[in-house]
Amino acid sequence: MRRALFSLLCAVVTLAQGQTYPSKPIRLIVPFAPGGSSEFVARTVSAEMAKALGQNFVVENKPGGGGNIAMGEVARAEPDGYTLIIGHIGTLAANPFMGQELPYDANRDFAPISLLVKVVTLYVVHADVPAKDLKELIALARREPGKLNYGSAGNASAGHLAMEYLKLATGGIDLQHVPYKGTGPMVIDLVAGRTQVAALAARESREAARGRGRHSGPPPGAARRALGGRAGLPGIRDLAVVRADRAGKDA
Repeated sequence: MRRALFSLLCAVVTLAQGQTYPSKPIRLIVPFAPGGSSEFVARTVSAEMAKALGQNFVVENKPGGGGNIAMGEVARAEPDGYTLIIGHIGTLAANPFMGQELPYDANRDFAPISLLVKVVTLYVVHADVPAKDLKELIALARREPGKLNYGSAGNASAGHLAMEYLKLATGGIDLQHVPYKGTGPMVIDLVAGRTQVAALAARESREAARGRGRHSGPPPGAARRALGGRAGLPGIRDLAVVRADRAGKDA
């Protein structure tokens, strides 16, 4: 499965910074609810940047609108380098083409600072779903169209795009989308069995499989992997379910 990219952005700086930068704490905005890969990356990176720059970083979660609310806030922020945001495939590449009016221009309003990480995406299912791999999951979805719900961090999020790609690659299996305000609350419902399927980063998949952290109620193992793109797990192109006209295209 294609990897989601996370980058560090700031509002376009119009004034040259003096040698004293940074002279005050720096805000780092996460455009999703707590508990997902974006927050993990933000807190890990900010801790190291604080050591290197000798200045505190304040990480703030601002979920909503598939990341659009936070992106709009940073786009309107003073362009002084003290407000940063975690960029994401959804907010930068997908949202501008979703047919909605955005409170920001991804090309005009932000300056890229660095590519941070590439996150491997895995398909996972709740333990009660009778499918031990992706091929069986697809067969189940075809036998029972519309009965499986998948959660995502929001419309145009990496998880949403990954699931829609799966639907496209398999000729249109019927899975119902349930958007959340972030991966954290989505994983809670997956572990609890309120949704059945998701596309998660490897770290989030491990957390779901162990049923720990913010997740409550279900025992360990309440969610398990169905497919990934890592060693020992088949990718979409490894299965004999991809439509012929998709062969050779991105997976």
